[in-house]
Amino acid sequence: MLDRGRPRGRPRSLHDHPMNRKLVVSITVFALALAAAWLAKAGAAPTVTFEIDPPNPVAGQPIVLRDTSPAASSSWLWSFGDGGSATSAAPSHTWASPGTYTVALTAQGTTTEQTVTITPSTTLRMLQVHPFDVTISAQDPNHGDALSAGQGVSVTDRFGWFSFPGITHDPGNPEVTVKVLEARKWS
Repeated sequence: MLDRGRPRGRPRSLHDHPMNRKLVVSITVFALALAAAWLAKAGAAPTVTFEIDPPNPVAGQPIVLRDTSPAASSSWLWSFGDGGSATSAAPSHTWASPGTYTVALTAQGTTTEQTVTITPSTTLRMLQVHPFDVTISAQDPNHGDALSAGQGVSVTDRFGWFSFPGITHDPGNPEVTVKVLEARKWS
């Protein structure tokens, strides 16, 4: 038996059915629209972003910088604003002195900059959005004249700790923790 002039058993071509022709045309149009959008995006400069951890470091505290760009990169050039530089995706860096530094990352042919404030080692800066500084000192009750300024270590934007190396002789031992509770973002 013949089906519209085709012998029995012969598969029908996709183009033989009117609905399939429309489907092929709409897929082609959709694919062209996606290709046009991709080409427009490909012509735009890549977005380069990075984060600093912890966000509020103190002088002498090692920090880690991370490339958080949406597209992968194969080379990085970091400039830390103090004469130091690095070429890895997530370098560690320590600023020796307090101050404001401009960190620059060049990746994918694009450079982006971010300012970081390094506080003195005796000060914790909490909350970047509405910053306040915390300092602390301690006195050894057994030796009334032994006063020690706290040595701060920033952990997160809302948490850090102090040690008292002038009393304990151990700067790595956290003696007092500082945590911001119920903090809200200020606008």
